[in-house]
Amino acid sequence: MIAVFQSAALFDTIRPNLVSGTMIGSPTVSIDGRVAICHPFADEDLAQLQATAGVTLVDELPADWQYPESDL
Repeated sequence: MIAVFQSAALFDTIRPNLVSGTMIGSPTVSIDGRVAICHPFADEDLAQLQATAGVTLVDELPADWQYPESDL
């Protein structure tokens, strides 16, 4: 599952506070500032993310996702 956050600031508020306490890895960042993390989230974390405005849960990165040139 991929969680897409509208901004790095939103990601930073969620990451240390996942309900399950699960550690997650480094995110990928789009040139428009969105942040995505791919992780096998626990059910309680999925519920938390679904209830958070500005977070979208998807199976694949959005079609308009663009990596910064430095990440290519």
